Amino acid sequence: MTEFTDSDYYFIMDKGIVNEKVLPENLVNYEESLFSSDFLVDKGTIIANEDRNLLKNSDLESFFDSFKQSEMDGLDNYLEFGFTTVFEDENYELIFDSIQNIEGENAAYLISITNSTATKELYQQFLSIAILIAILYLISLVLVSIVISNRNLLESISYSDGLTNIYNRRKFEIDLNAELLRNKRNRTNISFIMFDIDYFKKVNDNYGHKTGDYVLETLSSIISGNIREGDCFARYGWEEFIIMLLNSDKEESRKKAEELRKLVENHIFGKAGQITISLGVYQLHDADNYDIITENVDKAMYKAKEGGRNRVHCCE
Repeated sequence: MTEFTDSDYYFIMDKGIVNEKVLPENLVNYEESLFSSDFLVDKGTIIANEDRNLLKNSDLESFFDSFKQSEMDGLDNYLEFGFTTVFEDENYELIFDSIQNIEGENAAYLISITNSTATKELYQQFLSIAILIAILYLISLVLVSIVISNRNLLESISYSDGLTNIYNRRKFEIDLNAELLRNKRNRTNISFIMFDIDYFKKVNDNYGHKTGDYVLETLSSIISGNIREGDCFARYGWEEFIIMLLNSDKEESRKKAEELRKLVENHIFGKAGQITISLGVYQLHDADNYDIITENVDKAMYKAKEGGRNRVHCCE
């Protein structure tokens, strides 16, 4: 019987995340991966020549150099992908599985390399126990579906605002930080709109909190229906909301903010009647982080309120 000695595994980590999360004095434990300069490997995980199943460490650089650049394009967007390659007259299959950290960031890849000839031989051996595998699969499928269902429910609860059903502040922060990491490589325009309801306290005082909740729900529905699917819309505070607009510069976002302002102004919110919103706009700069972004777009929103409310102000 063939032994399970025809596969190798490699673990590479996002260079930006390692540099951010690892203490400076521990960075010496990492080195640039042979796959890409954007990824690092932990020196302690490099297997010695005599323990490696397929390729010696001295052959790895030549092996990786044999890949076509187009075969590795998935690394830029953390796609899960695979391909076959030939090295020294041997066929190899490579599978790239992307891995997220506990913060939901795409952080690493687990790469498996398998000798194709051995794969066929192993298939013949496993064919005799296919029925057992099928039974185990059905059992595991039920268990996995329960786990996934519970996990999705927990994520929905932890990432959604209970009243409006849009994203909450925590989810916005996670998505924004993920986009900031991607933007270090892609360098695209990202802009932000923050707004709140003018004189919202009067709505609650005059008509009660039930009407106030209706206004928040209806407003969220109007905004959600008039932004792009890829934009992140979240409830940031009690009557404050924030939108992250991908591939959008300040002028495009200003126009969108003005469009949303008019939609809200022209809608009748039940007993509350007509309400208005004040909006601030801010475009991402290279050195920005979460705190800088939210501080600047918040300032822009308050400039709109100081300017008379029911208007849009762009942060310079």
